[in-house]
Amino acid sequence: SPSIFGTASSARRSPTTSGTAPSAPPPKTRRLSDTEWADIAQRIVEAAGIAPAGDDLGCRWIAVRHADDHIHILATTVREDGRRPRLHDSGIRVGDACRQ
Repeated sequence: SPSIFGTASSARRSPTTSGTAPSAPPPKTRRLSDTEWADIAQRIVEAAGIAPAGDDLGCRWIAVRHADDHIHILATTVREDGRRPRLHDSGIRVGDACRQ
């Protein structure tokens, strides 16, 4: 199923995945800080199953903010223990996390 991290089938073929996390603020809202974007990125990779909270063997990932209104997240799709992350329905889980 589709997710911000690509489709499940594409994740099986590639050792990396990426997604964009846009903010959807109304016009003329305040700019989010780097700390706030870092928190958003952490919540997204946790919800997606890329790097669950407290799991030191989760996939490695980075978030890049090059504009005020969004970040890009790039992650490996192989955990540090060599297993694949659980990405099925990650789009639903990420959407739920973003609405909280």
